[in-house]
Parts: sequence; structure tokens; C-alpha cells
Amino acid sequence: MSGNATRAFLAPVLDAATDIALTAERAFLRVLDGSCKTPIGAYARVETGNVAFHAIVLKPDGSRFFETAACGPLAEAASLGETAGQELAAQIPAGFFDS
Repeated sequence: MSGNATRAFLAPVLDAATDIALTAERAFLRVLDGSCKTPIGAYARVETGNVAFHAIVLKPDGSRFFETAACGPLAEAASLGETAGQELAAQIPAGFFDS
């Protein structure tokens, strides 16, 4: 299913605020190549015309973590997530996800 077809299919249950939050979260995960196999989390929410974003990256054993938070205009949700991902990527040392 194409992106437009998927949006049309989900339109009845996907409101604008959810779409904006997902845009920020997915942009963050793309930068860090996040998957179900890496302990990476992102949470975005729309608050009074802005996107509030919080993200965390943990070692698999939970012994160490890096996190960030940001807030910005709704129209910049994707760049907010990307910037947060780049910020954390710059802090994470090589081999961080190795057990």
C-alpha cells in the first residue's frame, strides 16, 4: 500500500495531533536506525501549538543511557525528531549496543 493509500485508509482513526507526533518519533528512529531489537524510545505529543519530544537510548542491560528533550513548532516535527536523533547519535560511543 502506498503512503497516500495508507493515509486514506487510516484517516478515520488518525487525527492531526497523532500524525504530527508520529512524524517526530519516526524521524528520530530513522536517524538511529531504531528497531524492535534496540532499546530506543521516543515520545512526542502536541501541546498548545508545539510538539514536545522526549527520547532515550539505553544499553541493552540498562546500565547506561542517553536522553534528550525538545520542543518546537508543529510544522517542524520531522526536523525536531531528526535533530534529536543526531544529537544522541553524536553522544553514543561505538559498541554501545553490544552486550
